Amino acid sequence: SAFLLYALARALASLFFSSEEQILRALVALFSSFALLFLFQVLHIFGGTRLFSWIASDPTANLFGSWNDFGIFSSFILLLSLILFDFLPRSGLKIFLGFVFLFSLVAAAVVNFALVWWLLAVLMIVFMAYLYSRRGERKAFFRLPFLTLLIALFFILVRPLASEFTNILGIQFIEVRPSWSSTGQVIRSALGQNPAFGSGPNTFAYDWLKYRSPDISQSPFWQVRVSSGTGFLPSLAAGAGIVG
Repeated sequence: SAFLLYALARALASLFFSSEEQILRALVALFSSFALLFLFQVLHIFGGTRLFSWIASDPTANLFGSWNDFGIFSSFILLLSLILFDFLPRSGLKIFLGFVFLFSLVAAAVVNFALVWWLLAVLMIVFMAYLYSRRGERKAFFRLPFLTLLIALFFILVRPLASEFTNILGIQFIEVRPSWSSTGQVIRSALGQNPAFGSGPNTFAYDWLKYRSPDISQSPFWQVRVSSGTGFLPSLAAGAGIVG
């Protein structure tokens, strides 16, 4: 039923967002939601403001998910806003996109997730190659995409210095996730119970508690809540089975 709803959502999206204007409105709504998310995080980190009682006081607590999830979402917004900024003509919307780009870049720098910088570097190289191949677009090669590539390379090559930026803000964060062997053990156990459909979508956290190695229960990580395995596809294998 969950996968049926996902497919229905995709089908409806193609109907409701069929024109350029509708797609642009959806993107503006997405960028606006990120801007609000960023402003909340700024108040939470620098102002010590707790707008919601259920949000922890730790600087990494946010409205999106884990701290690395927040960094991945920021890089996604950064990529979208950069591409639109480069193609749109001068307008109020372009100024708004410029602020969104700046917000997302600062957020990605604060999170400083290595995987994010590697992905951004690769995608910027691909995007600049596309711009360079277009006639009349060669000056764009040295603008915002190139600057973003330089920033990504800085955070990749000078990680100790880049980490000082987060230390100044008093942000200390370690995200623990299962290894390939631990994930494989959970997958085999879950599929052993139901090979066709697994344990159900989004149930890896329960599979982990049932099938994890006893050694983990005797380690400092015994109470860490694990909602997914070492990656999305392995987690999907345990939750959705062969059919999924």
